[in-house]
Amino acid sequence: QRRGLIAANPFDGISVAMRTNHDRFHFVSRADAQKVLDAYPDTQWRLIFALARYGGLRCPSEVLALTWADVNWEHGRIRVPSPKTEHHEGGASRMIPLFPELRPYLLAAFEEAEPGIDHVITRYRDIGTNLRTHLHRIIRKAGLEPWPKTFQNLRSTRETELAEQFPIHVVCKWIGNSQPVAAKHYLQLTDEHFERAINDTAAHRTEAAQKAAQKPHATMRNQPQPATAECAGSPEIADGCEQSPSTAERFENRVVPCAGLEPATR
Repeated sequence: QRRGLIAANPFDGISVAMRTNHDRFHFVSRADAQKVLDAYPDTQWRLIFALARYGGLRCPSEVLALTWADVNWEHGRIRVPSPKTEHHEGGASRMIPLFPELRPYLLAAFEEAEPGIDHVITRYRDIGTNLRTHLHRIIRKAGLEPWPKTFQNLRSTRETELAEQFPIHVVCKWIGNSQPVAAKHYLQLTDEHFERAINDTAAHRTEAAQKAAQKPHATMRNQPQPATAECAGSPEIADGCEQSPSTAERFENRVVPCAGLEPATR
């Protein structure tokens, strides 16, 4: 239409807003992730999975674009090239920590890498390789059922985990998305959130019950005390006992005589 080739835009009035199907969310627990990692046949496949699950990288684009020059072992950081966002200002790459969960798989691949090789993942670079199909086979081999949006849910799981520990703006910088996108398409509600809420509520009720049980005893301590036999023996002390509602108030404003607290002796 802008070039004058057609008279009107045929897509006017058509909504292209992305809708999120939360039924396709799946949180890949660390226990399940370890089962899959243990079922993988080689070091590079384990690293592909670990980069997505613990590094939050997009697969295959960011995983296959990663080079050894991007890994800063000394400072514990990884520069992640991002072909998907490189057309945005500042979106060509992002920096993430060299997470402790990711380090052993990256180090194992580094030790096996041949000298002069640039890319971290050297196998499975053929454009015809379907990483998703192969991953489903490994998931079944691990005794699990393949989950929907296989690689994206690995990123989603990692972002949900990190959001529990770090500010959301920091997490979004690491994962490479915006806060609105993270809230709508990545952050998940997990069973752990429910368990934590139930346990915290139960602990709060127990604490409240304990305080309620202690309250009558505290009330009794604050009630006026009758004059004892010792008070009766001393007119000054007895007078204080009758007028003061509590032990603390009984001695609060009294002046101790120069003789001291101990009774005089012969």
